[in-house]
Amino acid sequence: MRLFSILSLRTVALIAFAACGSGTSADTSRRLSTPISLAGEVTNPEAVPVTGEALRVAFVWQYAGETRPDGTYKTSREVSADVAIQSQIPASFGLDITTRPAETLPALEFRAADPNADLSALVQPSDELTRLRTAIGVVVAYEDLNHNGQLDLVTVLSPAYVDRVVGVATAQLIYFEGEMPSSANAQAYLRDSDGKLPSLGFNLLQIDCSARPCKHRWMQTRAPMTVELSEDVSLLDKVMCEDSESWEVIKTRINNRPGDYPATFPPAGDEKVKCDPDGRGYAYTNAKKYQTPPGPCQATTVQIATDAYAIPVDAPIPAGWPCR
Repeated sequence: MRLFSILSLRTVALIAFAACGSGTSADTSRRLSTPISLAGEVTNPEAVPVTGEALRVAFVWQYAGETRPDGTYKTSREVSADVAIQSQIPASFGLDITTRPAETLPALEFRAADPNADLSALVQPSDELTRLRTAIGVVVAYEDLNHNGQLDLVTVLSPAYVDRVVGVATAQLIYFEGEMPSSANAQAYLRDSDGKLPSLGFNLLQIDCSARPCKHRWMQTRAPMTVELSEDVSLLDKVMCEDSESWEVIKTRINNRPGDYPATFPPAGDEKVKCDPDGRGYAYTNAKKYQTPPGPCQATTVQIATDAYAIPVDAPIPAGWPCR
């Protein structure tokens, strides 16, 4: 799956508090007078082997947790809805969200634009963005491996995860409270791929990564969503953590001299390759995940390494060059 597309926090942090391990209880002050109804379909395009009778769908609020003295924070989660689905896939589902999130974080941490874009030069911290706060909710499909009818959240002291996340929705439920910014720079931080702004309250952020860059669109909460099952969900294990350490992203880039090529070129169309407009240069980006120490809910570092290559001026295009 697509970690940076699905989890659009600037710190790439995931998230959450859960009451008594189940995460299903919440104080009455957070109860919604009218539930937010989410609906969609679970699909299995990769034919992932799953135990049909154990397959369920859950909604997880994600928000900032314990704040450290240096201003960073652990992240917290709360399961707000959980339902079984039919074993025959594709299968439809419906979830009623009945509570507001327990916590919110400054909207400065949120980014709806292309997560690969660098907005730091455009958007500077401002009072406007500190007056707007947000929380993010995700819908996941999971195997209820202990058959207790709920997504079990674990801690850093747990020996292993209890259940297995096998898919995540192509949309997120985003909650905003406070004051929407009025300046163009601050608004740019929240606009989607079509230039649309969200509203206070509940918004659905639809994410489409069928082509690059991914498209992000604010939608009505009643818009249908899709949960695709996938083998590649290891980065989403932390959805099952009550509280977890935040993510750290380390980026490096090496600009090789023109004519200094790798031993082999990547194939044309490789999603890790970004070609220059003239086709005579490209950047190859690879991401790796590390957890120290190993185990559930530990701090995670994502190392993103980019190598850039170029053809010298007037030199012919070498065989196997991935760009045209």
